[in-house]
Amino acid sequence: ITFQAAGEVSATSLDVSGTPVEMIPLPKKLNGIQDIIVLTEESPNAVLVPIEPNATFGVNTTSDHAPDGACNASPDCTFREAVIAANASAGPDTINLPAGTYTLTIIRNTNNAGAGEGFTGNPAIGDVDFRDANGDATTVSGAGSGTTFIVQSTANDRVLEPNPTALLNFDWTISGVTIAGGRDTGGSTTGGGGSMLSGSKDNITIITNCVIANNRALGAGGTGGGGISNQGGSVTITNTVFGGATTVAACPSQTATNCGNTTTSSGGGIAFSPGDPNGRTPSAGNLIIQTTSSFQNNTASPLTAGGGGGDFYTHNLGTGSVSISNTTFTGNAAIG
Repeated sequence: ITFQAAGEVSATSLDVSGTPVEMIPLPKKLNGIQDIIVLTEESPNAVLVPIEPNATFGVNTTSDHAPDGACNASPDCTFREAVIAANASAGPDTINLPAGTYTLTIIRNTNNAGAGEGFTGNPAIGDVDFRDANGDATTVSGAGSGTTFIVQSTANDRVLEPNPTALLNFDWTISGVTIAGGRDTGGSTTGGGGSMLSGSKDNITIITNCVIANNRALGAGGTGGGGISNQGGSVTITNTVFGGATTVAACPSQTATNCGNTTTSSGGGIAFSPGDPNGRTPSAGNLIIQTTSSFQNNTASPLTAGGGGGDFYTHNLGTGSVSISNTTFTGNAAIG
């Protein structure tokens, strides 16, 4: 539903039965909640629907100390704490990530078999997990990929995991950041996706103005995607770089931010399927890569895996399409 009030246009989902035919927005309350009166075709009675405000969480430290459960005033709201607060918040959420290098240091998986967390989706350790049982959209907004860096430093953890519990209708957006250093090493035990593992039926993932570099998805039976692995839903990628000028073999360290991504499965840069990871049907989705995006020096091994730059496939009866425009592929290879 889209409505306009006081010069602002907003889109929201209304918790109301029936087909809306008229909506009247009421003045916003002091607590930020704005109610809407809704008339439906099926009933002569008006329904009063409260609309939760968009909650914003501002990160104010580059530290990754153990979270205390709150996004506090400066300097005590880490990136991890802001995500935990957003996960608990009703309504859509925005996390503002200022310029800086946010190095993740809390170990999740203690070995390449996934010991420590596995798929529990605990945002307090390891990769940063975005969870929202309310089904509300979450946005991460950085200051620019050249100034805002999220870097994993632990040996067996990826960087981010939107929707670790595979909820339906999960919407997630990230922009203006570099994501680097992810090391998903557990194969089928931890899923794949070096920088992030995303998707599920009817999910929407949007990545804009980002760099995905120096991430690795290793181990047998994983879904691949040295940079990103997404199964289920749709993904739109705009003006985003996968990899970098430095090859995987020459990459100097885990914290470097200009190296190619790699996987021991397929899809060195990205692996995408519209099929739901849990087999729920029908599952349809589209991958759109557009507007000066690029794939550089990403690799997949062994040679039979294929898809040095990307692996676009379907499974679990998924249906969809892949559209790539104004995008360059340079130095990507299947090796071994």
